[in-house]
Amino acid sequence: MFIRLEDGGTVDARQVENPNPDREVDGEWIGEATFAVPEEVPLGYHRIVLRSLDREVESALIVTPSWLGFPRQMGDKRIWGFATQLYSVASHDSWGVGDLTDLADMAVWSATKHFASYVLINPLHAAEPVAPMEPSPYLPSSRRYVNPLYIRPRRSRSTPGCRPPSATPSTRPDGSWRQSLPTPYASSATPHGTPSGKRSSWFSAPAARPHGRWRSRTSSAVRTPAA
Repeated sequence: MFIRLEDGGTVDARQVENPNPDREVDGEWIGEATFAVPEEVPLGYHRIVLRSLDREVESALIVTPSWLGFPRQMGDKRIWGFATQLYSVASHDSWGVGDLTDLADMAVWSATKHFASYVLINPLHAAEPVAPMEPSPYLPSSRRYVNPLYIRPRRSRSTPGCRPPSATPSTRPDGSWRQSLPTPYASSATPHGTPSGKRSSWFSAPAARPHGRWRSRTSSAVRTPAA
């Protein structure tokens, strides 16, 4: 086994002891070998190449710095921001959970009204495409795609027939709002809002609400800034 560097050079890998015995898989005997990556491999995107008597396989090897440091524009300043679970940051225009439009509103609000430097959120990667779906956002099925749960239907060109805000879950607490949802959502969606059944509208007019009042009306998940 050797490492093909991104500049075209090669570095040999040293084989180390591996006591695991050979095993039969689908009628073929498979052996296991372990190699140590040399410390002198430079930073970069390289390839691990393994050659045997009858085959050659490759895999990616990415060597990164142990620490990237802080952004240059920070200088010697300390910064702060909000940490939240996006699905809990729902506005009166959301369909039961916070979405990407709510995230954009929160980013603008936090930067312009409170001079925050960042908004830290949960992973937004796609879950399983079919049931049963993993409820935790920290166990996605793909890192390449975004979970469609965070898309606001009325902002999508593919759903021009969505009802206006007056027909969203926030204004129909009797449950009849399920009939207006697409089939994949109608079976599991539930309205999450204030005790009155209406969504908080703190995103709609942030300038008119002091920070203390905003905190009392929103989820506890976004109350504590992260240093």
